[in-house]
Amino acid sequence: MAALAKHERHYYTILNADYASNPGPAALRTIHSILVAAVDWKEPLNSSCNHCWGRLLRTAGDLYFKQLKRNKVVRYFKTSAEAEAYIEKISGYPFVKSASKYMRNRSNYAVQVTPRLAVFYEEEMTALLGKAKNQA
Repeated sequence: MAALAKHERHYYTILNADYASNPGPAALRTIHSILVAAVDWKEPLNSSCNHCWGRLLRTAGDLYFKQLKRNKVVRYFKTSAEAEAYIEKISGYPFVKSASKYMRNRSNYAVQVTPRLAVFYEEEMTALLGKAKNQA
């Protein structure tokens, strides 16, 4: 994740604007080797083909942002009391490392929850979110 994080802006632009500047051959080799190891990426690296490295960045970005969303949970609340009650409720969960409240804007609050291990599993996310959306 740390190696992929260096190129987050490239993933963001390719996924949201269907465009990204070429991060360079060394970065493409790094991203390619990570995808080969992580998801058994079969395509060869062709750093001179815009379509090829665009597809590489798009795939890496999809995986990167999905993984990033599993690294924390953020829920929004209308009042400080609701946020505090949520923190109290989840503080006993064995998979929660920490939960912190912060002010989102002048009248809304958010609680950010981080996992004890590297990521939250699907059932843990369900327990934390219920029907709410993860705003991470």
